[in-house]
Amino acid sequence: MNFTNMQTRAKRNKKEREVAAAAASALTLTPTLTLTLLVILMLLFLSSVSGASGVRHQIYSEANASDEGIHSFFVDVLGDAGTCMAKFINESVDADEFASSLESELKVTEEESRLYTTKGIESNVSRVLTPFIPLSSGVKKITVYQTVFLTNITILKNESDYFAYVRAKNALGNIRTGADEINSSLDGIGLIELRNETSTLVFNVSESRDKLKDVYSVIDSYNEILKKYEFKGLLVDVSNDHPFLYEEITIYIYEGNTSSLSLAIDNITYELKNQTYQTKKHTFERLGEHLIYAEGITGEGEYITSNIVKVYVDKIPTFIYLPLKYSALLNKRVEVTGLLIDYYTEPLCGVNVTVTAGGEKSELKTDKNGSFVFNGTKSFEGYLNVSAFYPGNKTHSKSGNTIISIFFRSPVSLYIKSDKPDLNVNETVNFTGSIRGIGINQNHTVLLNISVNSTNMKTITVKNDFNFSLFFSRPGAYEVQAIFPGDVLFTPAESNVIRINVSEERVIFTKVLFGLLIALIVIGSIGVVMHARSVKKRREGDVAESVKINAAMEQKEKEAEGGEEIRASTLESKGVEDAYKLLFDTIIAKYKIKKSFTPRELTEKLKGEAFAEKLEKVTELYEKRVFGNVELSDEERETYFRWIKDILGAC
Repeated sequence: MNFTNMQTRAKRNKKEREVAAAAASALTLTPTLTLTLLVILMLLFLSSVSGASGVRHQIYSEANASDEGIHSFFVDVLGDAGTCMAKFINESVDADEFASSLESELKVTEEESRLYTTKGIESNVSRVLTPFIPLSSGVKKITVYQTVFLTNITILKNESDYFAYVRAKNALGNIRTGADEINSSLDGIGLIELRNETSTLVFNVSESRDKLKDVYSVIDSYNEILKKYEFKGLLVDVSNDHPFLYEEITIYIYEGNTSSLSLAIDNITYELKNQTYQTKKHTFERLGEHLIYAEGITGEGEYITSNIVKVYVDKIPTFIYLPLKYSALLNKRVEVTGLLIDYYTEPLCGVNVTVTAGGEKSELKTDKNGSFVFNGTKSFEGYLNVSAFYPGNKTHSKSGNTIISIFFRSPVSLYIKSDKPDLNVNETVNFTGSIRGIGINQNHTVLLNISVNSTNMKTITVKNDFNFSLFFSRPGAYEVQAIFPGDVLFTPAESNVIRINVSEERVIFTKVLFGLLIALIVIGSIGVVMHARSVKKRREGDVAESVKINAAMEQKEKEAEGGEEIRASTLESKGVEDAYKLLFDTIIAKYKIKKSFTPRELTEKLKGEAFAEKLEKVTELYEKRVFGNVELSDEERETYFRWIKDILGAC
């Protein structure tokens, strides 16, 4: 945060408050005296106009490209993986639950990264994900198979069950495989280098490696426990008896005092060189049922055959990804890009996908990247529901029922004008305006915010045509604008800016005119008193308006000095990333949400809130700038900071 700018704004706002307070104090004069002074001004003085400089907004400087947000997110992921390993070491019952949450979080991140890539938004997220995906996979593997191992060891302690032994042995092998995956991923993570504006960002994996050493120690202790239940015989088991086509599985061969081992897979025999406990990797290229068993000779020369394991091979799963919900203008064609990939993250190119939008179906063909593009539009307000379906083929399974909703709203135009651009202090300006849009009529009202120098002074309820007044108690340059924040039927809009110059009167006394004034005052004193009552009523209305403006200016000072309300200009000084972090921290604190949530998970969590649509748009702009390293347009930045302010106000 730029504290120098904050101090500058604080001093400027304090001066404005003092000016407004002085103007309010001037209104405490008696009606008679006030009217007398006005008569004097009209008859005896010559005015000289002195302009005052208006408030100037600091020009926002674009932040340099930075990977700091990516680095911060994955530092938390690394910490969560360490927590899961600690729970494994302590044999916590919720270890697998934590590991599942971590795996899900990274899968969502991977999907979003892939989807943004199809939109042409590149970032370092995909590069960092490469070693982090096996980290979460390895953590998940050691926790889920720890439960399997401990369950079957309990069975073995109570009864002699060789299948429980096989399951425990198999689980222990998977635990060791998972630990090896973690070790390999930490090697890759330790080599990652990211950049912020001034330095290199790396990941410290030393603490994770210390925990991994303890994981291996637990595995060694489990191996010693299992030795107590060794048996003599020949058994076969597999890591997965329902794999997908081309998915690699592990075959486990357990033998006791057996030699000349061989393994049969669909009647094809493979000689096994090592005549001890061993594993064999295998993939299937044919759908359906497959049979696996082992053969060998005991120490007594007896020929034996193991149990037969049946493996059922299924089609490769496919997945369709569509963008998250967003809004668009009526009658505007919205281009939506979808993505079709398989279980191995390979794109399916040149296949047909059926897209249904608002009841109308379209047959589309994917390109070489697995992408397909369609257009949607709507001529009246509401949601356009879009779904995509892939029927599958000989090797890939079908996928579909992926639905997104595009909300279409009407655009509006907003215009205001004033009855005078120049005035003196303690005068009122009358404004008239109009708001136009498809569906806006005399039966539909909307709320408008009236802004003076970027500060909201009042909110009014209007129809097609409207009017309002503002009272100015301090000289200076003011910019007045009407702002429509948008609603369920109409998009946000801002009016033109009206510039108002308020001058401070300077008077020159003359003896001749002063004498004439005294005579006029004596002659008209009775009329002055009679007229005072009507003036009092008018002034009371002006005082009320002045109090509103003064209160808003005082609130403006509080904001600059650290108050809870955050102005859009203050947020701009924070920059895109810090402004979103402030919003993110505020929301998770209010709704008690886990800090490990991704921005997209946060928007999904709060989709029922009134500000959900603004949060989704803000998140999209944030990811475009921070993850995609794409500069935001002036209009996008203005919308971004203004909507963050609105959401913070709603929180």
